[in-house]
Amino acid sequence: MGGPRMTRLFALAPVLALALSCTREQAEDKARAAADEAQRRGQALAGELGDKAGELGDKAGERGKALAGELGDQASQKGAALWAEHAGDGQLSAAVEDLLSRGAAASGQGVESLIAHGEQLAPAAAEVCRGLAEVVDGERIIEPIVQDLADEQAQRELDERIADMPRVETFSGVDVGFKELTQYDTAGRSTESAYLILWRREDKLVGLVYRSRQRIELDVLLAEAPRLLALAQGSL
Repeated sequence: MGGPRMTRLFALAPVLALALSCTREQAEDKARAAADEAQRRGQALAGELGDKAGELGDKAGERGKALAGELGDQASQKGAALWAEHAGDGQLSAAVEDLLSRGAAASGQGVESLIAHGEQLAPAAAEVCRGLAEVVDGERIIEPIVQDLADEQAQRELDERIADMPRVETFSGVDVGFKELTQYDTAGRSTESAYLILWRREDKLVGLVYRSRQRIELDVLLAEAPRLLALAQGSL
């Protein structure tokens, strides 16, 4: 059975098996090569996307910094203009004088009354203005009060009035009083927030009226007070 034809098929079987094996190996090699190429391209694409994302991030960061700088410059310029308008010559602005007169009328023997009866030392106050210029911006103004205390009695009286202020803190051995002031428009609505900061330096009454369009948080002001006092006293 089978004859010569079957004999030839049996003889070709190893050859066919080898051919099939080679074909399978070639297919596997091609598949591996294709997978490696796909991985390489994927890594290259990821790298390109990463570089582009980095470039976009850098550009966004640069633009953000530039915008922040522009806004900061605008706020500084606005603050400088307001400073020149209200306190550049060392005199108190009409707004602060109104605040102090209202406080004096309300408190009678309060510290505002003592300030209202004193005389502003404009040259010294103008120096303090320059020292505080870096703190001023478009949202807040800080006006200094500087007055002479003629004798020891006046100095004791100031110390007593400071001690009676709603909040007293000691910074570097100096007792500093804090009192909130409020300004109203003609309709009786609060238009800004203000604090009086007051202390004595030897024979001088020294104070700051800290005004802001935003609500002033006392804890934030207390944290900033040492720097404000240092700038003010460094200019006297």
